[in-house]
Amino acid sequence: MKSELFVVDIDYYKEITAISLPALEAYANKIGAKFTRITERKFPNMHVAYEKLQMYELGKDNDWNLSFDADILLHNDMYNVINLVPNDGNHVGCWEAFSWPNLYNGRGIDAGIASNFIVIPKACMEICKPLDPSEDFTRYCERPGYVIEYCLALNRQRLGYKLAGMELPGARDKAFKHLNITTGEVGIKKAVQEAKQFLNT
Repeated sequence: MKSELFVVDIDYYKEITAISLPALEAYANKIGAKFTRITERKFPNMHVAYEKLQMYELGKDNDWNLSFDADILLHNDMYNVINLVPNDGNHVGCWEAFSWPNLYNGRGIDAGIASNFIVIPKACMEICKPLDPSEDFTRYCERPGYVIEYCLALNRQRLGYKLAGMELPGARDKAFKHLNITTGEVGIKKAVQEAKQFLNT
């Protein structure tokens, strides 16, 4: 089985990645996945989070592709999330999904996908296909950073894929933690403290 774990590391807080990336790489090694940092822009006119979609080309020959945010912390006893996603050509794994009335300004999408960490089998890689240039995502995204999740949700709706959850009971803040960093020096200092404490427990 060929798998690869991708992390976008472009102009991100080095204080955080110095802590988080070694843990992510260790996790990739643990589950037998190649570890790949995406460090160059391919979609310079989009929010940097959209660079996750480089997986569509970089991971096309893999059996499994995983994408984790650079501020996701993984404890050394983190379970293999691939095992929670059915490899039936019809499921993609995500940490969280969301839905509310008039989601994406009435685009007809019934569920959004949090892109913090996702797991995608080869048969479902079309979910990572970048938006068609004719797609006016600004009509549907409240913030530029939401375009990655909009793209994933739009593709999932179009293709009819189902979502598989990847959070085991009690895993959040135990096996994994999302720092969800706010900008500003105070936010970073606090996040660094939280990261060190989490990985050293």
